[in-house]
Amino acid sequence: MLKIRFAEDVEEEQMSSVYIDAFEFKRDLNDIKRNFKIYQRLNEINRGGCLVAEHEGTIIATGCYVDYESYTWIGSVAVASKFQRKGVGTVLMLKLLDMLKGRAKSFGLDATSAGERLYKKLGFIGEYRTTVFRLPEERSNIFNIKYKVKEVENLPEWILKLDEEASGGKRSHVLKTFIENGSRLLIVHGKGYALLRGNRIGPLIAKNAKIAKAIIVKAIELGAKRLIVPEANEEAIKLMKEIGAQKRYSCLRMRLGKRRKERISFVYSIISYAKG
Repeated sequence: MLKIRFAEDVEEEQMSSVYIDAFEFKRDLNDIKRNFKIYQRLNEINRGGCLVAEHEGTIIATGCYVDYESYTWIGSVAVASKFQRKGVGTVLMLKLLDMLKGRAKSFGLDATSAGERLYKKLGFIGEYRTTVFRLPEERSNIFNIKYKVKEVENLPEWILKLDEEASGGKRSHVLKTFIENGSRLLIVHGKGYALLRGNRIGPLIAKNAKIAKAIIVKAIELGAKRLIVPEANEEAIKLMKEIGAQKRYSCLRMRLGKRRKERISFVYSIISYAKG
């Protein structure tokens, strides 16, 4: 019998194992565990969390969310390979949406090709693709850097305002949680910023491509290897070609409910597929 319930703090490893199995990822287990720990931290402040599906005492599926006030982001939806195509994902998503329907008028997610059919069945519609790019290993062949990038520790108010204008939501709690957990904050004062989380850039918000380019170059120096670009931002795609980034794979950004007011021309990388 299938049981849907809230995840507990000690279950990150089981949830991570399901996620890796579902998508056949080769990423480090600890890296995936950190992703679920962020959800649990957000659950403590009532701004996010995870549901799990349990079969005979074993977790077989996960589904998480983050509350951005004007919209809710759904991520880390995964079903163990043995239980796929048996309706588990549908049951979990229906439970999650039912739980969240009073919190926001809009829901967003990034769907793999395998997940698109499920989400369309639930009423989600496609908006644009989000694509993972592999960054060049060196910056030596990237020229015309016109802005100075600094690394800072504290999150200034101008970043929160710029991020809200770009994303259409209030994401300060997520940004602060990432920084508290070791993410590095890179800025061009008043004009753009990025979080460097391990070897991944996200988000990267900038008022133009030259600012974004300067931040990316600094991030490469610090070990950045990839970012996720919204294809709806044509200048971001042009920038990827200019610096020699390589396209890896993409997902379809989908929406249920009201369209949020985002300024996509400022978005050069999303946070992640899990957090929007």
